[in-house]
Amino acid sequence: MIRSERYTTKYLNKEKFKILFDIDEEVKSLKNSISNFCRQNIFALISDDKFSSNYRCFKSDNLSAWEVQTIFQDIVKLYKEYFKAKARCLEFKTQKSFRVEYFKRNTTQHKIGDVKKFQLEYNKTGNLGKLIKYLCFSKDFTIANKEIQSLYDYYKNKGVEERIKKLVSSVRTRVQNNLRVIEFTTGSYRKPFGNHKDKNGNKVQENGFVVDSTNTLYKHWFKYKTKNQTLYLPVEINNQYHNLSSIKDGQFFVKRNKNKFDFIGTKDEDNPDFKDFNTVVGIDLNVKHNFIYASDGTNYDYDRKYIKDFVKELKKLDKVGMKNLSKSQTKHLDKLIKRNEWYFKKLISEILDQFVKNKITDIVMEDLSAFSKTFIKSEEFDIKYSRLVRLLRLSNIKTWLGSQAEKRGIKIHLTSPCYTSQQCSQCGHIDSENRKSQEEFECLVCGHKDNADLNASKNILNRYVSNVLRLDLHNEDEFGRLFPKRLNKETIKKILSQNVKTRFVL
Repeated sequence: MIRSERYTTKYLNKEKFKILFDIDEEVKSLKNSISNFCRQNIFALISDDKFSSNYRCFKSDNLSAWEVQTIFQDIVKLYKEYFKAKARCLEFKTQKSFRVEYFKRNTTQHKIGDVKKFQLEYNKTGNLGKLIKYLCFSKDFTIANKEIQSLYDYYKNKGVEERIKKLVSSVRTRVQNNLRVIEFTTGSYRKPFGNHKDKNGNKVQENGFVVDSTNTLYKHWFKYKTKNQTLYLPVEINNQYHNLSSIKDGQFFVKRNKNKFDFIGTKDEDNPDFKDFNTVVGIDLNVKHNFIYASDGTNYDYDRKYIKDFVKELKKLDKVGMKNLSKSQTKHLDKLIKRNEWYFKKLISEILDQFVKNKITDIVMEDLSAFSKTFIKSEEFDIKYSRLVRLLRLSNIKTWLGSQAEKRGIKIHLTSPCYTSQQCSQCGHIDSENRKSQEEFECLVCGHKDNADLNASKNILNRYVSNVLRLDLHNEDEFGRLFPKRLNKETIKKILSQNVKTRFVL
């Protein structure tokens, strides 16, 4: 298992810091120039295997050709993933019918007969859509797939070749217009690390660590080479965390960290030692009434007074404007963020310690890279929930929870957040009206009532307990941890609805 290890510069003098700072700014500018180039030539990037050779168009005063090439390749990879994500959303279909659903009983906001929802139903274009999608990403309509070639020949013989080409051109334009330019705000980049052979076959240390036992102040240094000079930078060493001899040769990552610079290398590490399965629990994370609600009925909250004070301080800075903060105000903001991160990490640690006492070996939670956007305002904290979530950095909870759970031998399983709060944990019926409020859940079909957060945590747990849902909704990593498959909401809803009888075993 490969892990990263970070080393940070210590007490850089002004001259060395200025050199590194200028390089960081140069790299940031270079990355944005490359990004613009990739965006303007997106279809060549997707279809031409030799596109990466265009890195030769970009020069740097401080970076080697290898370093420029790796920056170019990394950005090309980003655009390919970005484009593929957009392409996955491409669907070619024709309208089939129009379906209207009405309310069957009176609710607090609606009467019987009111329109509940309307939905357009489509026919997928099948082979034609498949052909168009393939041609959108091909170079000059080159077809390497025999099945696609036969489809193309079929429509060509029908005399619609030119219409297909026009449609492909239209789709390409639509996708390209929806792509934004990826903007880089940092000058982070990769450098070669360790011993390398020169033209004569001799070993030469490009960049790497140097130990000077004669120096009374700084014993550990980082050798940092540019085109024109070599810098020796003192680095902080923590003997409990760092192990210089374990860092692998190859490359490392340079990253500016305010007035310091980080050098991040990689090392081999033992695989995590997870406990044998004993008990599994589903957890629902939220910000309104509690922090975590578990499927066994226990819930864990954060310190409400602490959050109120935290929001109050941030509002003061908001009035000034985050871009207009003075040095002292920026320093105060950094302290607030670090203190908040420390608080939530400590809270997670305490919750996990309790789980260990309860002999819980597996935790299932929603895969929340970011909490849902909402315009609902918290009366308690006088702030929108979406903004509160960002301020509290709760999108990092998955990482913090996973890291601390792994150290305790607990597996974290992730599932899609789709319909966990709308589905009845008893009969499986899915409806947005099931959730009467943020606190209450009442199923429209079976009448089951429950705390809304508890109901959601039971649904989350059930996606692990049910063998059908485990297979249909998730993939599994090498350690047996679940993570969600790439499925759209309609597919997830179909899977949940089709397997009501086999799923609900709580």
